[in-house]
Amino acid sequence: MNISLRFFKYLPTLIFAFSAILAFGQGTSVQENRDVMLRGEVQDQFSGEPLEFVAISVFREMDSLLLTGVISDVDGRFEIELQAGAYFLAFNFIGYQEQIVPGIELLDGEKERDLGIITLSEATTLLDEVEVVGERTQMELKLDKRVYNIGKDVSNTGGSASDVLDNLPSIQVDIEGNVSLRGSEGVRILIDGKPSGLLGGADALRQIPSDMIESVEVVTNPSARYEAEGEVGIINIILKKDKRKGFNGSFGLTTGWPENFGANYGLNFRRKSVNFFSNFGINYRDSPGGGTTYQRAEQDGEVLIFDSEQTRSRAGLNGNIQLGTDFFLNDRNTLTTSVLLKISDGQNDTKYIYRDLNEAGEVLQLTDRLTDEMERSYDFEGALNYRKTFEDEDRLWTVDFKYILTDDTELSDYVQTSDTTETVLNQRSSNTEDEVNYFFQTDYAHPLWENSIAEMGARFSSRRIDNEFLVEEQNSLGDWNVYPGLDNYMIYTENILATYLIFGSDLGAFSYQLGVRAEYSDITTELVKTKEVNPREYLNFFPSVHLTYELDEANQLQLSYSRRINRPRFRHLLPFYSFGDNRNIFAGNPDLNPEFTQSFETGYLHFFDRGSFLTSLYYRYRTDIIERILIPTEDGGSLRLPINLATQHAFGLEGNVSYDFFPWWRNNVNFNFYRAITAGNYEGQDLSADAYTWSGRWNANFKLPGEVGLQMAFDYRAPTRNTQGKDLARYTLDAGVTRDILKGNGTLIFSVRDLFNTRRWNNITDVENFYREQTFQWRSRQFLLTFNYRLNRKKRETDLFKGEGGGEE
Repeated sequence: MNISLRFFKYLPTLIFAFSAILAFGQGTSVQENRDVMLRGEVQDQFSGEPLEFVAISVFREMDSLLLTGVISDVDGRFEIELQAGAYFLAFNFIGYQEQIVPGIELLDGEKERDLGIITLSEATTLLDEVEVVGERTQMELKLDKRVYNIGKDVSNTGGSASDVLDNLPSIQVDIEGNVSLRGSEGVRILIDGKPSGLLGGADALRQIPSDMIESVEVVTNPSARYEAEGEVGIINIILKKDKRKGFNGSFGLTTGWPENFGANYGLNFRRKSVNFFSNFGINYRDSPGGGTTYQRAEQDGEVLIFDSEQTRSRAGLNGNIQLGTDFFLNDRNTLTTSVLLKISDGQNDTKYIYRDLNEAGEVLQLTDRLTDEMERSYDFEGALNYRKTFEDEDRLWTVDFKYILTDDTELSDYVQTSDTTETVLNQRSSNTEDEVNYFFQTDYAHPLWENSIAEMGARFSSRRIDNEFLVEEQNSLGDWNVYPGLDNYMIYTENILATYLIFGSDLGAFSYQLGVRAEYSDITTELVKTKEVNPREYLNFFPSVHLTYELDEANQLQLSYSRRINRPRFRHLLPFYSFGDNRNIFAGNPDLNPEFTQSFETGYLHFFDRGSFLTSLYYRYRTDIIERILIPTEDGGSLRLPINLATQHAFGLEGNVSYDFFPWWRNNVNFNFYRAITAGNYEGQDLSADAYTWSGRWNANFKLPGEVGLQMAFDYRAPTRNTQGKDLARYTLDAGVTRDILKGNGTLIFSVRDLFNTRRWNNITDVENFYREQTFQWRSRQFLLTFNYRLNRKKRETDLFKGEGGGEE
């Protein structure tokens, strides 16, 4: 059985079960010679999900004497050895009604009895001891992933998916919206285990409301079941979905400063064999930010120095709606259909002030550059899922099909003036991108013998992206002319066929899982106007191994290995320049190769009286690593370009400690120590580096009088060296207060994100004949007030102590 980190959530259940066991140990009449094995499985009555940590108590039929008790495991299963006789069982789980199973008569000579599936229904009333104010992220440790159940983390309420990720251990989101895990950006992001229309567009994560998210799975060493994409693993965002009978749901309203207004709902209605569900969110948010740059470059004996200030406002209206239906054809077959529509309309205004300086610091020229950008995107997704179960509960067949359309348009106007000339420079750019993405996947799991299972599956995915980019400049006559080299049309096609096979077995204290995945990739980039075609075709195998050993109920060891691939992102292949800051530009590289990673990880989990401790030691060996480097340009500016370097050895130690000083004060500390040794060069420039860094995060939850909850979260990222410089330290503090109202149906939340306004990115680049210091703040301190209302959905213990968020591009 996998031990999860959900100790405190189930504390009342554990106490109840332990009391039953203690009662048995103090003189009951059951004899030690037990020869009948009684087993079964506990599930939620409406969702069919297995229930872990259910307390199962055994009573003697004749006098209702409590004899013994056990707890269901992670799959909801239980086993009890009893002597022949007449019994009844009581099933208790916090937030659910007690279920009594009477009339169990075990016969002499009987070896085993299977009770089948026992279902529990939710309680209609709420016990006083489970009305805990405030919630936080709760982590479950599974064989090949960690699951963060997302609840009402008040410090992040009213945000987006990017904030959710940025607030999880070992995950970072930088100023450009790039997500990194354990120091690497080679991570694959999925929605419900698959590509999604919600991930379309440049600001995709920033446009997904946190209220839509149920949980986040972080798979640092994925098994062969998962697609091989993602050098350091997979981040899988699970959306909320309810299958309880009747009509229920939740509504939310958010307001804040800087401007932040939002509304959302999640509803479902189930009647007999049909369940209708819908999720909706709309949000308007303005994100003022900015930064500074100091740059010094030497070109042919001439020193070029400038500093700049940037102020920006990124405002936008984002909306999405999902409609779906579950058809429960019978007890064994379920068909689910859904459609999703996402619309985004953004207005981004940026002002740059450049001051060209001499070596004495005197201003030689003052230049203003204004950018006015309109960004609009439409995303559509249609999905179909079929699920078939069998009499053997471990046997399962699923089929998935998904079709995604994305249409994204960016139109920008640039106006540049200088104090040394009366000429006004007018430029404009357009970038239109259309994507068609569909995939088919089928998975099958089949038990072979006791506690052993085989899994197999196949997947085909196909993408086509059409991107047209154009920059024009106005001449003195008012005519618009194409800017040299910035006019092209790129077509990207990607077809991937994959199959996998996994075998796993549970041998008691020791369990293992062995797998292999084969992926055939056919990828082509074509620059239509210049007639440049770059086809890539390769077949790769990706083995995986996962081992788990339970020393005892409080200690567990894990060991895993996997091989991964990190294909270049589409935007890293685009050879077109960014054009907002024309002194610091970015361009893609269509000649990028995929990088490969071999990953090893070992973990140790320990429970103690007031908490738990989890630590992981990991090592990654990477080849052809993709790194963004800076290249000085002849005019004193810079070009950032992704390239392939040679190799990297990465080592890390990650830990998580949960500890309760008092019942009203709960704490969680996460830390990650990381070292990366990189070797490589580019055009004669040595880009080798030996980087050390660490990060830590502290979360505290306080239960105050008057049903008030207080949460605080402090995050620190230590300085980090890279191939051409270093990122400086960054720290921030978030805080929030929450209170339940309207008899527990409503919740008011007030939160402050970045309380001391210190969430800034600071970077130094220092290479031969070039030095630059940069600081940037994506969004200033935020104040948010949120109201949530639950319709026919009482707040229960299984929803408590979780976390949620939202975020930055």
